[in-house]
Amino acid sequence: MKILVSLYRRQIRHGVPGHIYHRTVFTCVRLLSREQNLKRLSNFFKNEKEIVSKIRTEFAEPFISIDGLIENVKENYPHQPSKSILLRGVRDGQLHHPAIPINYIKKNVEEIQSNWQNRMPYNERLNILKDVIAPYDRLQIIRQAKNKYLSEKDALTKSTQDFWIHHRENNESSVPPEIEKDRRKSLNLGCIISLLSWIELKLEKLFYENALMIPNITHPMVPVGDESAGEVIKTVNEKKKNKYLTYGHMDVGERTSIIRQKNISNFTGQRTYYLYKEAADLEQALVRYTIDRLKDKGFHMISGSNILHGSAYEGCGITSSKMSDLLYHIDSEQEDDFFITGTSEVSIAAFCANHAILHKHLPLKLCCVSTCNRKETRSSIDRRGIYRVHHFTKVEMFAVTANETEKESEELFNEFLQIQEEIFTDLELHFRIVNMATEELGLPAHQKVDMEAWMPTKNGYGEISSTSNCTDFQSRRLHILYKNENGNYKFAHTVNGTACAVPRMIIALLENNQSEDKVITLPKVLHPYLQKTTIDRSSRLNMEYIGPNQSKSKWKMPNE
Repeated sequence: MKILVSLYRRQIRHGVPGHIYHRTVFTCVRLLSREQNLKRLSNFFKNEKEIVSKIRTEFAEPFISIDGLIENVKENYPHQPSKSILLRGVRDGQLHHPAIPINYIKKNVEEIQSNWQNRMPYNERLNILKDVIAPYDRLQIIRQAKNKYLSEKDALTKSTQDFWIHHRENNESSVPPEIEKDRRKSLNLGCIISLLSWIELKLEKLFYENALMIPNITHPMVPVGDESAGEVIKTVNEKKKNKYLTYGHMDVGERTSIIRQKNISNFTGQRTYYLYKEAADLEQALVRYTIDRLKDKGFHMISGSNILHGSAYEGCGITSSKMSDLLYHIDSEQEDDFFITGTSEVSIAAFCANHAILHKHLPLKLCCVSTCNRKETRSSIDRRGIYRVHHFTKVEMFAVTANETEKESEELFNEFLQIQEEIFTDLELHFRIVNMATEELGLPAHQKVDMEAWMPTKNGYGEISSTSNCTDFQSRRLHILYKNENGNYKFAHTVNGTACAVPRMIIALLENNQSEDKVITLPKVLHPYLQKTTIDRSSRLNMEYIGPNQSKSKWKMPNE
């Protein structure tokens, strides 16, 4: 402290800039205040053991231990940062606290616990009563007690205010016993309030961290179980029958030079690829075709950031503990908790976060073309080919709707499914529509339906799109509201779905449209976008690999 005061005096003497001067003053005052509080709390713990014991048993235990409070204050770091990135965003002023529907939870404890069991049977689950409701109820008790002590302290301050003003003006040294008694009582009340505030913050963090793990309620039509329990709602188009050998998409891509995955990992890493000529044209054609279809359905284009704070991901339902396994983290000294986007769903949700939309604009239907970047840590699955890769182009649908009749989001969800079915039907794909089971819903989805195209070389179906009705799960975390006709603010509902995941669409098109002369026949709806009807070997690019990782006899260098 003496060093800081000396620095402060030196700055005054040398006329330093105002903002540095004020910052030094603030630092001195803050550290002095901390030292004073530390001394008061230490004395309070020593001298008022009965009160401290009462606070420990009535307010802290069994949730919080107050034994380490003094050590934490000494370290000038009274509260450990939350393991939830969303709550760290709340701390930094990015968001309000998540709007946990605590009244609904209290009324439906058994239903919510059972739903949690059905959706995540192999994960560690909390006890709703013990780990969510009990901390919340204790929080209310602490806040009531804290307000009571604050009122008592304010009353004492007001009752002795005139005396202390007179005392300072006349520079008096003696203090009447009753005033001294009130002063000591006021100091004790301040320590009690500080201690309750510390317990409140710790318990608040515990409550929200636990409550954020509760999944959305599940639609009654969702089957219970794992992926195998999913129900096929419908199968569309006939499976194409080939009398000859069907080549895999990578065999076709490498034979025609339109997809390359060999000899690129030195620069791009594993699970990456290049699309060349017809494949790159096909990517753009699929995107333009999809966007045109969505615009006809009332969607508006949006383009957003490819780097987002982790609070947006957790707000959409990706837990902080899983984020680093799924997404690429931005390692920066200036900014913490930023990630490269894995889906534009999160980017669009962030666009709507902390805003209220007028009812007349709902449903607000948005679509976005973006590059999705994912770690795909299950490296043993689909290592060759472009089915499971680190980056891919996708057209995403996202919509915000009202909740006046409790049917709006389900109607919008069915509209999304209809749009997807039309797009894939016109692309002449054979696919099935699957109502996904509880274990496939994750945290946010109320209901989820996947569409899976037939992929001959897998001898099975592969997911090409997914649509989820998230009801108010995301809007309660990200504060996406709407203002209804009566001027009331309510939590909106959100629906999201994949309109076109380009690599998987390319796989389905290349593997299902092969002819006997090894030509790929393209669907009619793409002809206007490609200016051609087939893909063949006529434009094959011949490139000889001359790099390392092969016998030296194959290395080539110019003779200079």
